[in-house]
Parts: sequence; C-alpha cells; structure tokens
Amino acid sequence: MEPFILYIVKVNIGIAVLYSLYSLLLRKDTFFSSKRLTLLLIYVASLTYPLTDISGNISGNEQLNRMSETMILFDLPVKIIYPQSGQGQGLGIMDLIFTIYYTGMTVIGMWIIIQLTVITRNIARSRKKILFGAKIWIFPGETAPYSFFKWIILDEKTIKSPDIHEIVIHEETHATHFHSLDVLLSELMCSIGWFNPLVWLMKKEVKINLEFLADRSVLRSGCETEKYQFQILRLSYHKAAANLSNNFNFSPLKKRIQMMNKKKTPGIGFSKYILLVPAVAALVFFNSMQKAEAKEGSLISENIAAESPAQPAQDNEKIYDHVEEMPIFPGGDQALLRFIFDNLKYPKEAVDKNIEGIVKIRFVVQKDGSIGDVQVLKSVDPSLDEESVRVVKTFPQWTPGKNGGQPVNVYYNIPINFKLNRGK
Repeated sequence: MEPFILYIVKVNIGIAVLYSLYSLLLRKDTFFSSKRLTLLLIYVASLTYPLTDISGNISGNEQLNRMSETMILFDLPVKIIYPQSGQGQGLGIMDLIFTIYYTGMTVIGMWIIIQLTVITRNIARSRKKILFGAKIWIFPGETAPYSFFKWIILDEKTIKSPDIHEIVIHEETHATHFHSLDVLLSELMCSIGWFNPLVWLMKKEVKINLEFLADRSVLRSGCETEKYQFQILRLSYHKAAANLSNNFNFSPLKKRIQMMNKKKTPGIGFSKYILLVPAVAALVFFNSMQKAEAKEGSLISENIAAESPAQPAQDNEKIYDHVEEMPIFPGGDQALLRFIFDNLKYPKEAVDKNIEGIVKIRFVVQKDGSIGDVQVLKSVDPSLDEESVRVVKTFPQWTPGKNGGQPVNVYYNIPINFKLNRGK
C-alpha cells in the first residue's frame, strides 16, 4: 500500500475511534469551550499519531526487540505476509481504489477553493462600517448573516433589522475567537477522509458547537432566551453564502434551541474528558506495533552482507558481497516475500516438536540470474533447514547484480523465521 494511503487510513481510524468516544461521552455536555478544544485535539491527534513510533521504547517484547534484523515471518496458521498490490499485474483493484480516492479528494478540494472564492468576492464587493463597535462589511445583495475570520458580512436588510444587535454579537463571537479556523480544518479533513461518514459527522459537530458558543455569548449579553430563539427562526430561511463561513442561522435550529434550554452540565462532568487520553495512547501503541511488524515482515533491498568488504570488479567469475546494483527478485521484495510465503511449508515434525527459529540462508545470484550455491549459514533444525533450502532452490530467474554496468555473481542472504502461533 502506498505510504500516503496507509497514512490516510490510519488518520481516519483515529478519527473514528476518538470521535466515537466523544459522541458517546461528551457530545451532550454544555462545556462548549472544552468541547471545541477536544474536537480540535481529535483532529491533531489523528493527524500525528500515525507519524509516532515508540516501539524502540517498549521493552520486554521479543517481537519488537528483533526489529533491527530483517526477516521473513512464516506463521501457522495465520498468514501475515501480503505483497504490494498491483506488482506485475497492470491496473489492479488497488489501483482503481487509489484512483477513486484521489478523484474524490480533488473534487472536494476544488469545492473548498470555490467556496473561498465566493467569500472573497463577496467581501471585495462589500463596504465597511462600524456598528456597535464592531467592523461590519455590508453586502449589496441578499445574504444570511455570516462571518469568515475577521470579516462579518451582513446585507442591507439585516442592518435595518430590529435584531441587529444580537446578530452582531453572535457573529463578532465567531470573528474574535477565530471559529473559521475550526470550520476550515474540518472541511480539509473531509477532503482527505471523504469516504469516512464519521469525518462528515464530526464536521457537523464542530460547526454546531461553534454556534452553541456564539449563542451563549448573545444570551450572556442580556438578551432574553425566548426572544433570541424567535430571532433565529425568523432568519432561518436565508441561504448561507458558503459552508466555510460561520452562519447566524446555521441549522439544525432544534439542537441550538434545545441546548439554550439545557441545564448546565455539573463540573464533575469534566472528568470524562480524561478518557480520551488512554484512547490516544492506545492508537500510538498499536501504530508502533504495526510499524515494528512491518519492519520485521519486509525485506530490505540491500543484501544482508557478509563481514568481508566489497571487492573491485576484476574478474566476472568472482562472487561479490556488495555491488553497485544489487540483484532483484522478479517483482521486487514484496514479490519475494509472497513467493516464499506461498511455497514454504512448515515441516510437520517441526510442528509436532514445537520447533521454531530463524534459518539464515546464503545463495549466489549468478550473473545470468539463476540461483546457485545455496547454503545454510545458521541452522535451527534439519527439517527447517531442508525446507528453507528447498524453497530457495525453486526461485525463478532474478535480475542479476551489476558492477560497472556488467552482470556479476553476488551473494544474497535471507533469514527465514519459522514461528508457530501458539494458542490460535
């Protein structure tokens, strides 16, 4: 899988886990400021945890402690080696999935740019005015009241409304507290996670919580709750200029009205927020475990070299430890993994005797691409050694290594880890 796609998958897993926990525990609270911070931290944690690797700090785990050594895992009965999709197969299913994903991301990205263009154009067409001590941009056409960063945009009709004071307070709360940052971030997250329903639900939660904050500011200014609710209903028919803005009449109105009438959540409710910490820690831990297993389960392109230094190309019949261009299995390292995994058979006598271990095999990739001189460098058990040698001898023809542009004979070492899945 492409590294970027793998990263996006992990980001969306993070959002799915953390937002589900938020919805279960925190969504109905009246701690609007804390909820805003929590939602932003969910985005940040989801974006950063896939980049975190603490596997080097985890001790007492045999699997993690072996990360520094390249090996092929052969487990029973669970298959754990998967080849890179699409290698040597032309356009495969994964290529189609990637194409669909990138197309969706591009379309949504373009939609965000269009909305930004609309807002910028509306601001450019508006004239500035000071109203109740706040800077207001008066739009010549008809639009619902909205704000975008420091700009508060109202139309001529709204300016003459008897509700103008409350509207200005509402939008000024959005502007002075930079609520547009939250909205813009949620839109960008939808562009990279458009296939994830929870990303869209989280965007909706971000926007409604910002309205709760602005509504609270209006009510704290002295406006009667019932009067303010009727004001919102009167303006609910206006269409917003763009989804990226903070709108006075943002729906759903029912939730806003319910939250205004909701009894304040007791202070003890803050204790629930700490539960997100172990959830983030678990994501970091499992991500580190996955990275450790990926390092174990993949071959590096370079040969696991013998101790002797590389020799200069003087005679094409020599066998080299290192060369300028190392031999390549048909299809690359992932194809080599798949070939070994598909053809290797765990000897029954080794299973019966519960024998495990790493067999290190050395062979020569000859200058014509054939395999020769297969040897066991590190033995575990005759049955495991024999099976390892058998599979290596069945390798198809490789692309030979080269020195100075000329094919040469090259030693190649492969460790194969025979490991039983006990208790599975």
